[in-house]
Amino acid sequence: MNLHSAGGVRIETAQAAGTIPVDGRHWNHVGFPRGNIKGLDGQKEAWLGDDQGNAKVARFTSTLASAYVGLSGASSGQNERGHRALMYSYLSFDRGMDRGHLRCTDLDETFAQIGYDVYVYFDTDNSNRVHTLILKPDNGEARSLQGNDSGTFAGAFVEATGPDPYANMAVFRKLTATAFTLDMDSSTGRAAVNGIQIVSSDHVCPPSIRQFRASRRYLTGTGQVELSWETSGADQVRIQPDVAPISGNSGSTRVGVSTSTAYTLSVSNRGGAASTSLRVRVGPPRPNILFFLVDDMGWQDTSEPFHYDQDDRPVLSDLNKRYRTPSMERLADQAKKFTRAYVSSVCTPTRVSLMTGMNATRHHVTTWTFPNKAQNTGSNQVKHLGDPDWRKAGMDKSDIPLPRLLQDLGYRTIHAGKAHFAPNGTFGGDPCDIGFDVNIAGHGAGLPGSYYGTANFGKGMWHVPGLEKYHGKDIFLTEVLTLEMKDAITQSVNAGQPFFAYMAHYAVHGPFLLDSRFADNYPDLEGRPKAYATLIEGMDKSLGDLMDHLEVLNVAENTLVVFLSDNGGDAPIKNGNAPLRGKKGHRHEGGLRVPLMVGWGRLNPKNVFQKRLSIQSGTRCHKLVAGYDLFPTLINVAGGAVAHRMDGFDLAPYLIGTPGIHRPEEVVTHFPHGHNHDHYTTYHQGDWKVIHNYGDGSYELYNLADDLAETNNLAQASPAKLQAMSKAMARELERNDAQYSVNLKTGKPQRP
Repeated sequence: MNLHSAGGVRIETAQAAGTIPVDGRHWNHVGFPRGNIKGLDGQKEAWLGDDQGNAKVARFTSTLASAYVGLSGASSGQNERGHRALMYSYLSFDRGMDRGHLRCTDLDETFAQIGYDVYVYFDTDNSNRVHTLILKPDNGEARSLQGNDSGTFAGAFVEATGPDPYANMAVFRKLTATAFTLDMDSSTGRAAVNGIQIVSSDHVCPPSIRQFRASRRYLTGTGQVELSWETSGADQVRIQPDVAPISGNSGSTRVGVSTSTAYTLSVSNRGGAASTSLRVRVGPPRPNILFFLVDDMGWQDTSEPFHYDQDDRPVLSDLNKRYRTPSMERLADQAKKFTRAYVSSVCTPTRVSLMTGMNATRHHVTTWTFPNKAQNTGSNQVKHLGDPDWRKAGMDKSDIPLPRLLQDLGYRTIHAGKAHFAPNGTFGGDPCDIGFDVNIAGHGAGLPGSYYGTANFGKGMWHVPGLEKYHGKDIFLTEVLTLEMKDAITQSVNAGQPFFAYMAHYAVHGPFLLDSRFADNYPDLEGRPKAYATLIEGMDKSLGDLMDHLEVLNVAENTLVVFLSDNGGDAPIKNGNAPLRGKKGHRHEGGLRVPLMVGWGRLNPKNVFQKRLSIQSGTRCHKLVAGYDLFPTLINVAGGAVAHRMDGFDLAPYLIGTPGIHRPEEVVTHFPHGHNHDHYTTYHQGDWKVIHNYGDGSYELYNLADDLAETNNLAQASPAKLQAMSKAMARELERNDAQYSVNLKTGKPQRP
């Protein structure tokens, strides 16, 4: 049975869950109201069926008088969606408040005669609880087991062996009673139970598939591919379309491939069946793509200048002189640098725009999403305005995501680091749902609980999942993600498959923790400013390490490298984005303008891909562009086509240096929420920028060519220009299907 939050995530049909894999249609779902529950809400009684379709083989009863139903934050990760649904929500005991129990009675006599084991799964939203589980069979003495919930469930079940090692499952073996009672307690009060399995001693587990691989996943012509498999417990093994007769729980066979073909491995025994598929694609040669996304990095958080005067000469700031980013300098020498690239002022809207090619005004994910449920976020200082009905659940099945289109072109799509496309437990909470083949450490949270392996990368809903092999080690999160991405890229190259490597670092987002590898480079800094500088340099080292790895694999000249930040800087220093005004979350340039570079991993004008897209290396583009322009740009680089509506424009003409303007010189940023700055719209048109503040109805107007720091508001001095800009802004909002802040006094949208 799965004890869960009623109306929340459930194990779906065809999703096997549990150490003893059982299809979702055979799980008994027992739902409780979420949050604190008392009285009748904690009293439940339900008949349970088994995995053979037999009804009423046992009765479950809860007599808890006061308890809590919460979310563990465990539903995002790599391909174990049934397991994660099982572990997503939990029912908790509190022995200090409640003397109730969970009871299983009327267990079918066949279980009692043969004997059975009881599997109890536990994972809370807090990752430092030692759980004590006490099972009392009606025909014997109570048994006690302990396990330490010291991490968030990351896809693997770990059996409890004592109070210290991490565990998320306890097993009580060789029971024969027709009824038993389960009690739980923990070192900090609440003790969680996510699910229970009762497994007869003669149960035959369905076969499992450990791996199914192809030696090459992408061919540029007819060729031979070796298919290999490793399974357990299978009596019959088959690969379709039919290949030479195969047998055995492991082996390999060679097939000839002339067209793109999906191969399905099917295994079965008397306990059930399992299958998995892979596709070998045949198509033209395609370039690789490394998309390097930094979190909360400002326009000036680098030794590579992005500020130029009207004569195209770099204007170095104190921040450029403070930070050390030699890898960014290296990339700039072989890339096109964009000095006027705009994104949203907070993370999730930008990330969804990158995945969809749409302005956040249109896709309606207009602020950051909460880690584990769909709800409003941020702090609102404008008391008479509320949020619209924005997409609190982030990306969903209606979106056409960039990685899925690249998958269709034959790419192996790799996600590493921060996802933050949607809350855990919703469709987009797992990057694999939106088209990534591989997800490394991405989930619904937008910051890491810790950057330190010694701290297991945090706890609770901020815990970074899937990195358990680094727990307890003296290693920094930025380095871990780099190592994992290098390995994933190597696998793609070895399989002959073009890759889309989306390296989305949690850095340089807070918490501002010192990366000791670089501490000696900043003797004049202390505290958080010093920690921030080391985060910047660690991020830059990752970029250099990945570019070096492309060289080692001999694919650098075939790989397009994109560098971008997701929003303005959030450095823990005064005037941390100077000469720009403001910071992350702000309506001014410091919240919206970010570094962007696009170039080949190694220059070779004779390379076939570089002939098609001959990027002007070491040059700058001062035209206005937006983050969502990268969607059509990358699809076209990959040799695909975009057939649906989007707001982005292909940047290829700017990359190759074609004179003129190749996208409209305008960008609208819409934020109908509270955060650092509340309820505003910005609209850029050429060098001009207008801001509308919905709280008091005021406007700001700036000529950025003369006033980059936005110190001279021209709204009163230039009424004609203000009127023209504000009308253009209103047209853009309507064209993009904008949602507006709600006037809480009238209940109506507050339009500009």
